Amino acid sequence: MKYCVLVKISKQQLGFWYQLEGGVHTPLSINGPNTIPLCFYVNGNEFKIGDFAKERF
Repeated sequence: MKYCVLVKISKQQLGFWYQLEGGVHTPLSINGPNTIPLCFYVNGNEFKIGDFAKERF
């Protein structure tokens, strides 16, 4: 089975979708929505993106 993962990067958010062989694009959501804020939080060895980073900002 063939598949692909699509990542859309904009100025404000990241979006994730997947497509199975011959299918339509479907939102990829593991633990929440398929789009997250484009925010980064780095503290030592810790690297976070998304809502947590936005809240820390």
